[in-house]
Amino acid sequence: MASIRSQQTAEKTYEMQTLYGLKAVDNPMLSIGFNPFMGTPLEVLHTILLGLAKYMLKQFMPQMTNRMKEEALARVNAFPHSGLHSKMFGNVCRYYNSFVGRDLKGWSQMSVFISSPYLSSDDRKVLLSFSKVFRIAYCNYFSPHLYHEWKSICENFVINVKHTMPELLNKPKVHLILHLVDCMVNLGPCSAFSAERCESFNATVRAQNIFSNCLAPSRDICNHFAVQQHLRYTCACDGDDNIQCGGGLKTLYSSPMVQHYVTMRELHGDRSMYQPGALRKRLATCCSQYYWPFLCYH
Repeated sequence: MASIRSQQTAEKTYEMQTLYGLKAVDNPMLSIGFNPFMGTPLEVLHTILLGLAKYMLKQFMPQMTNRMKEEALARVNAFPHSGLHSKMFGNVCRYYNSFVGRDLKGWSQMSVFISSPYLSSDDRKVLLSFSKVFRIAYCNYFSPHLYHEWKSICENFVINVKHTMPELLNKPKVHLILHLVDCMVNLGPCSAFSAERCESFNATVRAQNIFSNCLAPSRDICNHFAVQQHLRYTCACDGDDNIQCGGGLKTLYSSPMVQHYVTMRELHGDRSMYQPGALRKRLATCCSQYYWPFLCYH
C-alpha cells in the first residue's frame, strides 16, 4: 500500500494496483493486529491428502508398466486393513485421479509397502519422507522437545522433492509443509483443527438438497432435517416419557431403507440411545433434539 501511494501520477498508481491486485483503500483486517498468513493453520485434508498424496500418485503411477500395476493392485488387495484408519475403494492404478480424501489416506498409510519395489531410489526417498510427514500430521500427541526433530523431517521432505521432483516446488502446498510443526506448536495436534469431520457431513447435507428446486436450498435443507428428526422422535417414542414404540413400527423403523432415509447410521452410528425403541431420558431432551436442526441452520 505504501508503494502504491508513493506513485506521482495516476497512471503509475493504476499500474501498481493492477500489478498487485490491490486498491488504494485500506483493508480494515490489517489494522486489528491479525496476520492472516501466520494465524491461519495448515489444514491436513487439503494440504496433505488432496495435495501431497495426490501429487505422489500422479508422479508414480505413469512410470509403472501394466505388469507392475497388476502386482501393485494385488498387493493392495492382500494388504491387511485392520490397523488402518480407512480402506481404499476402487482400483488405485486406474482411478487414482478420482480418489477422495478417504482413499488417499488409506494409500498414504500403505504406500511404502505397496509402491516401494517399483520406484527408483530417489523416488523411494521422497515416498519415505512423505510417510514420516504423514505420521506427524496424524499423530495424537505433541511435545515441545520434538519440535526440532519433526521440523527437520519436514525440511528433509521438501529437500527430497526439490532434488527429485522440482516441478512440485511451484505448488504452495509443498511449501506449507515447512509450517506444519509451527501450527502444531500453536494449536496442538492437527486432528484438533482438521476439516475432515466437517467435510464428512457434506454428503448428508447434499442428500437433503437433491429434490430441492435450488431457489431456497437453505430452507429446503432445514425442512428435510426437521422432518427426519420428527420421524426419529415419533418412531422411537410415543410422546410420553419412558414409553417405547410398538413392534410393527420398530420393525419398520429398523429396515435399511428407512434407516438410510433418516441418516441414523451416518450421524449417530451404533450408540445405544439412538437405536429403535430405546428409552429417552426426558421429554425435554427429545424436544431439544427436535429443534436442533433449526438452531444449526438459522
